[in-house]
Amino acid sequence: MKKLLLITIGILLIESVLAFNAIQNITVIILPGIIDVFSPVQDAVYNNRMVLINLSMSANVSYFKYADNGGSLRTLCRKCDSYSKKKPFDDGFHELTIFGIFNIGTVYNYVNFMVDSKKPRILKTNPRRGFATGFFEVEFEEENPVSLFLNYGNELRNAELNISECEKKKTKRICNVSVELADYDLQEIEYWFNITDIAGNSDESKNISIDVDVSAPIISFFNYSINGEYVTFLLNITEPNFEEVDYIDWSDLNPKWKKLCSMLKNNICKTKRKFDAGLRNVTIEITDEAGNSVSENVEFVIV
Repeated sequence: MKKLLLITIGILLIESVLAFNAIQNITVIILPGIIDVFSPVQDAVYNNRMVLINLSMSANVSYFKYADNGGSLRTLCRKCDSYSKKKPFDDGFHELTIFGIFNIGTVYNYVNFMVDSKKPRILKTNPRRGFATGFFEVEFEEENPVSLFLNYGNELRNAELNISECEKKKTKRICNVSVELADYDLQEIEYWFNITDIAGNSDESKNISIDVDVSAPIISFFNYSINGEYVTFLLNITEPNFEEVDYIDWSDLNPKWKKLCSMLKNNICKTKRKFDAGLRNVTIEITDEAGNSVSENVEFVIV
C-alpha cells in the first residue's frame, strides 16, 4: 500500500514539472493593429502617374515600406505612424504591398489599382471628302478604350461602336460603323467621333461637313435601236451626282466593262457602239459619284 502511494505521488510530480516547463516556453507577440490604407483606393483607375499614398497605423513603426508588383522594397518613412505623399507609377496595373516593420515583426496590407495617364488620340476619320453613304470609319490610339461614338446629322444623332470588333494594327485600332442616312439624302450633314478611356480621358475628332447621297440613279427612259452592226442607246437619267454609264457584253469571249457616257446632256445619254454578229447579252450600269448604281439588262441579235 505504501509503494502504491509513493508511485502515485511521483507521477503527479513529473506531470506538474512538464506542465510548468511547457508554460515557460510559450512566447506571445502581439503587433499593434493593422495598416489603414486610404489611398490608393482599391480597384481605382488614376489618370495621373503621380498617385497619392496615404496610410496610417495606431502605433509608430520602425519603417513603412512598399513593393510594387512584387518588386524591391522602397522606404516611405521611418519611426512614423502615418504617411501621405504622391509617388510616380507607370501606366498599367499595380499590386501595391504596404509593410509596417517593427523590431518584433511586420504587418502588411495590399491594394490593387490602375494608372492610365495617356489620353486617347483620334488619328483619322472617313469619309473626309466626296459623299457619305452611311459607312463611317475611325482610326485611333488608346490601350484601354471603354466607349466610342459616332455623332452625325443636322440634329444630334449618335451610334455606339463595338470596340471589341475593331481591327488592331500595332498601337492603332480601326473601327467602322454603318448608319441609316436615307432621310438626309442629297443634304449636307456634319459628323465627328468621340472616344473615352477607362480613366475618363477623352478625345473628339474634327467636325466634318459632307454631302449625303444614298439613292441610286433613276432611269426615266431607256431604249435602243439596231442599224447593221451598230446599236444606238438612249437613256434619260435623273441623278444630280452623275458619274458615268458603262456597259459589258457577256457574249464576248473576254467580257470587259467599257464606257458608254461620261457626261449627260439635259439628263440624256445617247451614243452608239459596234457589236459582233450573233446574240448579244448586254448589261448597262449607271453609277453616281457616291458609288450608288442601277443597271439594265438587254438582249439583241446582230445579223
